[in-house]
Amino acid sequence: MNRYRFASMLQANGFSILPADSCGQGIEDAQTRRPDICIIDPYLPDRSGIHFIREVRRRSPVPIVVLTAQMAEPCRVEALDAGADDCIVKPVSDLELLARMRAIMRRFARVERVFVPLQFGAAKVDMAQRIARKADGSEVALTQMEYRILECLARNKGAVVPIAQLLLEVWGPWRSTTGPLRVYISRLRRKLESDPLSPKHLLTVASIGYRLLVDDAPPQVSSLYKDFSESVD
Repeated sequence: MNRYRFASMLQANGFSILPADSCGQGIEDAQTRRPDICIIDPYLPDRSGIHFIREVRRRSPVPIVVLTAQMAEPCRVEALDAGADDCIVKPVSDLELLARMRAIMRRFARVERVFVPLQFGAAKVDMAQRIARKADGSEVALTQMEYRILECLARNKGAVVPIAQLLLEVWGPWRSTTGPLRVYISRLRRKLESDPLSPKHLLTVASIGYRLLVDDAPPQVSSLYKDFSESVD
């Protein structure tokens, strides 16, 4: 599917197209034109698609889809870890591509972004700036994946968030295994907890999921537990 047929197909299905011929132009358009979704090729003439993803994701939660004819698995993993919502390898039918785009846009539309500060005892996280500040005033930057996990937990403060829900919201349709999730949770504890080995805020609920307790959030029963618990790995 060449770019002209692709653009025509999207327009025929009700999308307005804003083409960009370079990574730089795409980043600028993503900032100034505020598209509903970005679809990129990982091989751009001036910079890589990974650079586009990282730069846009620093400033915007807009859905990003990588569409390519060839992309090795390590590159797909890098794109997803950088903040892409999906990687689609061609050939792909128009119907499947449109369905996956709609699914990503629906998920994005119903996710309320969390920008209120979170208090972890002596540490505070500025969710808007993605920076944690400890009691001594030192700053600890959060990576993209750490932020996305913390954001999901913060939307359900005090409630158990099942593993399946975290995998879906953080990694999207391309679901990760539970191993990387445990690694990122461990990193968040090292950055935010006073005693990472005995966490008081980022809690594990064995075989079910994780719970975020911050100073203003008493424990609750998650309304999503029933929907997700049976699909936990």
